[in-house]
Amino acid sequence: MFLLEGFDKKLIDLLENHRVDFIEAYKLHMAKIKKELMILQGRQQEIDSTAITDNKVVGMEKTLAWFKYEYNVLNEIKKKNETNMTLIKTEVQDLKQEAVKIRNEVNAE
Repeated sequence: MFLLEGFDKKLIDLLENHRVDFIEAYKLHMAKIKKELMILQGRQQEIDSTAITDNKVVGMEKTLAWFKYEYNVLNEIKKKNETNMTLIKTEVQDLKQEAVKIRNEVNAE
């Protein structure tokens, strides 16, 4: 029993002496956690920003593909119209020549 006589008081004194050390260690640990949390939040913001940028790029690529498709469609229509215009111009010239020929025939009679 002699060993246990002042044990309670010694234990309380020991805990009281190390209470300040424990609180300082706890504050230091929490400061490290807070700093790490801020770093992780910064990384998350970078990732979110990159994701937003990636989504914009994907959207712009889709829009570009649509414009290229529309350009090709309109270009084909333009080519067909040019071909039709050439045929019509040729036909008009032929009709004018025929009209001149008919006038000459009528005037010759």
